[in-house]
Amino acid sequence: MNVTRTDHFFYRYSVTTPWARPESSHTHSLFELIYFMRGDAHHVVEDRMYKLSRGDLIIVQPGKYHDIRFDSDREYERINILFDHEALGLDRAVALSAEIEVISLADRPETAAIFKKMERYHEAFSEGEFVAAATHLLYELFCDLSLEGQETRRYSTLHPMLSDALSYIADNLFTVGSVQEIATALHVTESYLFRLFREELNTSPKKYVTDKRLLAAQSMLRLGRRPTEIFSECGFADYTSFFRSYKRFFGVAPSKG
Repeated sequence: MNVTRTDHFFYRYSVTTPWARPESSHTHSLFELIYFMRGDAHHVVEDRMYKLSRGDLIIVQPGKYHDIRFDSDREYERINILFDHEALGLDRAVALSAEIEVISLADRPETAAIFKKMERYHEAFSEGEFVAAATHLLYELFCDLSLEGQETRRYSTLHPMLSDALSYIADNLFTVGSVQEIATALHVTESYLFRLFREELNTSPKKYVTDKRLLAAQSMLRLGRRPTEIFSECGFADYTSFFRSYKRFFGVAPSKG
């Protein structure tokens, strides 16, 4: 496994078996690319599931719940890249449609070659040189994707009730008062909703809502808003609970962004 990690950039190349490093659903404020080179797996993002093939590029927008679910113990190989598009000046990344989540590069050898070049640079250069080179390669990648057109892979959906729950949360993110409110709106019990989230996303409804609120809060803070101004806007009852949740999720206090 080859890994590089800086404040704004994370790179990992790995070849392993699924059971050596189990996946779990998660979300974060970074943009993520996963270049899937071989294996037997599905990619899940929110309520959608994609069967992966050799040469697939997974594009994970910031704030999306996602994970990779393995269908067998077949060895898999992939490259993970996470980056802060604003810090690295890669705004072209967010220009991609939010609906584009998995693209096949199997018939795009010039675009796929960018990842081979990235691995070669990782072996040859120092950390700082590699991050600088990789940033240019990412810019080239998004230029290629915009020129060649974008056609996302077909997907299947998880449980339809989960889709309804996620839609309700998205529409009422800052005002929803409890898990019971969501359950009532969907005409199910709270225990059923909790079980549904655990089975489909490996998280709880409350954590899902809290994580989404924290990511929204971070975006506001990066625009220059004060923590004491935005915590209630983001659905937190008091500043203390907001502060603790923010620090637990991001590892820093709200004042540090």
